[in-house]
Amino acid sequence: MQSRWLQILQCGTRPERSALARCLEMREQFMIERRVIDEARARAIAACEARIHDGRVAVFAAGDGVVPVSMTELEREWRRLSRRDPDEHLMDLWALVAPPRWHDRKRWRDGAAGTRADLALALAADVAGVDAAEKAAEKLCGALGAWGANIGDRIAFRFFTGDGDATSEWLAAPLDAARERLAARGDERLAAARMSAVAQEILEAASQAWPERQRFSASIAHAALVGGMLAEACLVTLPDPVEPLCELWSTGYWPAVIDGSGIVLELPPL
Repeated sequence: MQSRWLQILQCGTRPERSALARCLEMREQFMIERRVIDEARARAIAACEARIHDGRVAVFAAGDGVVPVSMTELEREWRRLSRRDPDEHLMDLWALVAPPRWHDRKRWRDGAAGTRADLALALAADVAGVDAAEKAAEKLCGALGAWGANIGDRIAFRFFTGDGDATSEWLAAPLDAARERLAARGDERLAAARMSAVAQEILEAASQAWPERQRFSASIAHAALVGGMLAEACLVTLPDPVEPLCELWSTGYWPAVIDGSGIVLELPPL
């Protein structure tokens, strides 16, 4: 089995996350501090509501229909205290755990609402791996674009949600071109047989490693077939999309969706 495919099978869906322990510790400390702030805010809201209630009682008791300016000011104060950005805490946590150059890029926003805090930590725990995955994804978009695919340039992250194959359909054009070149030389049948044997070996190993992810395993095997056919055909006029795909898989992140808007990369939970 070629070394790059062995590396993919070893890396699989396991990002490095060398800073995970530090990120978890920082989140714990952050949550302790936030609880103090939240409790103070709750007390301020309760006190404001009590003053509003007392003010309304006084207005009704006066019976003259005059609402003093102080009531308007109290209602404004209540709105200010009660208005909260649902991601307020998360943006503060992100600024704490992520490197400064990431602060303006809220990568966790692409996750489902209930997973964003964990997604932020998972990404911040593997800065080098995430950077490498994004670079590989950009190269993949460029390579597929050279073969006529209309792939957007947006790269998003989310947690793993199920089995899937987001790559095989995009490798159809390179595979067809390789087969045509080999057929013109009279080598297509022999090359296809050799590469199919390699792909079958990789499929068996991947299926053993991830028995619950048969479609993902098949996508790796198919990519091996396409890469081998391109190498056999010596197609050098257009970039080989299998190379950046291998780079991406080797980071522990993998494409779940590839379409006109870009690439969605999935990663395992914390």
